[in-house]
Amino acid sequence: MTRVTTNQQNETSLRQLQNANQRLAEASFQITTGQKAQRLSGISESAFSLLSLRDVSSNNETYINNIDTATSRLRATETAVSQFTDLLTQAAQVYTVGRNENSADTRAALAPEAQALAESFYSILNTEFDGQYIFSGSNGGTPAIAGSATATAHPGDPLPTDFYEGDSRLQQIITGPGTTQSYGITGDNPAFAGLRAGLEALTFGLQTNDITEIDNAIASLEGAQDELSSLLG
Repeated sequence: MTRVTTNQQNETSLRQLQNANQRLAEASFQITTGQKAQRLSGISESAFSLLSLRDVSSNNETYINNIDTATSRLRATETAVSQFTDLLTQAAQVYTVGRNENSADTRAALAPEAQALAESFYSILNTEFDGQYIFSGSNGGTPAIAGSATATAHPGDPLPTDFYEGDSRLQQIITGPGTTQSYGITGDNPAFAGLRAGLEALTFGLQTNDITEIDNAIASLEGAQDELSSLLG
């Protein structure tokens, strides 16, 4: 039979009193402050869950911000594509008169209008949003097109896209854990190639009184119209 000494009994009683006193102090703290514990060690499991929730919340805020930025960028892209559509409407008015008018002088007088439309194309293709060129793909720091519009004979099919200075990779955002989303339009899209070739050929045809070039321009611009309708859709 094991003998319990008086000293051991005293130590056990003291520990029990200390534990009871600690529990009483914690209860008093909770009642007076409304807090569960004075230190994180007292709520280690809850603290871990809280920190995990904070991480999740922070990540979700990042995902939401990414989506908001992409949405705003897409709205800017949609606006630019609508401006291209307006260009086509104006170009149709110019080439209709130019194609039906037999006077070389009248056609030459229309050439500056076609030239202005071609220059507008260059400007719209270099549209920026938040310091980035929206049609340059992932290479948003580089303008989508360089130089300026010139009266040029139609290049033929397939339409060249060597005017494009960006890359073929779309913008990407992280939308969730391990999830990315590509979005946007790059400047080498067939719609833009048709617009550029058509507007510059129209200017050239009007300047030189060349019906064939005007017809080539009309064909390119009508093709670009179909492509732009698809993009907007």
